[in-house]
Amino acid sequence: MLLSKMRFDLLKPKPLVIKRRGAGSYVNHKWVEGTATDIDTLTLFYPIAKNSTKQFLPEALRAKKWMHLFCNTELKDFQDGEIKQQADEFVFDSETYRIMKLGAWKDVSGYTGYEAYACKVDSEVLAVSGG
Repeated sequence: MLLSKMRFDLLKPKPLVIKRRGAGSYVNHKWVEGTATDIDTLTLFYPIAKNSTKQFLPEALRAKKWMHLFCNTELKDFQDGEIKQQADEFVFDSETYRIMKLGAWKDVSGYTGYEAYACKVDSEVLAVSGG
């Protein structure tokens, strides 16, 4: 893409509400979700183009809608094990996305923050990602 055609307004952080659930647990052999909390953050986010390489994604989820995020708020992805932490979610354009892959930037060119990839939530994502 030519620089003259880039939309630099996309590079301005936008407010985003992250929904974070506390650790869930089994009560009488039934799963009970943890309490939800809203976290307000400023985020750079944009959709990942369908024709871009998605080799880093799980094969079963490559055809789904994905978003790429950068923010200074530490995000949570799905954790399986004793904690049973749900992944953070957010709503963009009336669609719910779940954080699936995380990375941290520690003082890279003066920037410290977090990078995440989020997948649009549907029944297949729920089954694959433990939701």
